[in-house]
Amino acid sequence: KTTLALLEAARERGVAAGCDVYPYTAASTSLGSLVPSWAHAGGKEAFLGRLRDPAVRERLKREIEEGIPGWENFIAAAGYDNILITRANRPDSDLPGQTIAEIARARQTEPAETVFDLLLEEENNIGMVLFLMQEEDVREVIRFPGAVIGSDASAAAPYGPLGKGKPHPRSYGTFARILGKYVRQEGLLSLEEAISKMTSQTAEKYGLKGRGILQRGYQADLVVFDRQKISDRASYQEPHQYAQGVEYVLVNGVMTVAKGEHTGALAGRVLRRGQKRTRSPPPHLNRRRWRGEGTPGKTDRKAFLAKGESLAVSYETSPISASLPGLGRSHRSSRSRRSDVFIVCGAAGGMRNYHETNQPLPGRRSGVAVLAFRHLRRPYPGSARSTGRQRGDSPSVGSGVRRHGHLVQKSRLDSLRLLIS
Repeated sequence: KTTLALLEAARERGVAAGCDVYPYTAASTSLGSLVPSWAHAGGKEAFLGRLRDPAVRERLKREIEEGIPGWENFIAAAGYDNILITRANRPDSDLPGQTIAEIARARQTEPAETVFDLLLEEENNIGMVLFLMQEEDVREVIRFPGAVIGSDASAAAPYGPLGKGKPHPRSYGTFARILGKYVRQEGLLSLEEAISKMTSQTAEKYGLKGRGILQRGYQADLVVFDRQKISDRASYQEPHQYAQGVEYVLVNGVMTVAKGEHTGALAGRVLRRGQKRTRSPPPHLNRRRWRGEGTPGKTDRKAFLAKGESLAVSYETSPISASLPGLGRSHRSSRSRRSDVFIVCGAAGGMRNYHETNQPLPGRRSGVAVLAFRHLRRPYPGSARSTGRQRGDSPSVGSGVRRHGHLVQKSRLDSLRLLIS
């Protein structure tokens, strides 16, 4: 409350003061943070050398017990029973999931000595979770107008090298937990407030241009979720569990998750403050051909569109196309090397097949909104750009297609309520 009062006073003076928060009562950092800062001087080897010195150990134990002015004493704040090991340097270690107090009892050593021993054994490459916050404080910060939602987590996956250990569940559950627990179940925030804290406010604070809101000309970073099912599943003992209720995810306009499963697309890119939209396709799309399952051919195209059961994603020298129920494929041109993406997101209005009959597509004829993106590379001689043909003249997309990365709206963008309903 003291911190929030200081932030609010600064905001009243016109200072753009704020903070970020994740919806858990535990923090996470390296185990070395339990040792006073001065012991880390000179780097890892110097630090480990001090831990081997019995006299230094006695000094460190005394300072941990009594405290040092200006040093945040996590042990005093949490206690050894509330410090949980999350990862270790040794791949076969059984330490993750155990508390310092449990390990000390098993080894029959003092808790502080156990900390020093673990740091030496794991060469200072060992992580922890600390339970030291109160739920009411977390709720107060979430409600604070200047607070945005952030996971404060590293990348994790339930497989491969990133699937080892027992990381803080915030890596998997932060945003779903906000939407499930604090929006749907408790009503702490409205859905609109929560979405804003996760998207537009964050993009604004970081100066990320062209991101954070649904608007013409912005990158399509979209999530389609079921607001009645969205919830976190990750726990401290079983953290490697994806949230449930997330149906589709588009990253930079590329379908990355479809029906809850990863498509194999890797469309992410490094973001820098103030950086404008890039002019080239994502690197993984260059000089590469990838097809998802169920890509329709000419003969089964209408049946595919009507049924809408599969996702089709393809990349060649001409188009990328991603298909959902009621989605048409982009026009192919041998004269212009381009990639068009059409996504049906669910809204008022309809979509017409500009490639063939200019009639509504079979299947879902209403309740759709179309987003289209074009990646234009250097055109061939005689192509639309080199001949001066106006943008938007392509028979596949009608009017409105703009330069690379810009959004094309064939029906009302403000009705994209599927994202939050």
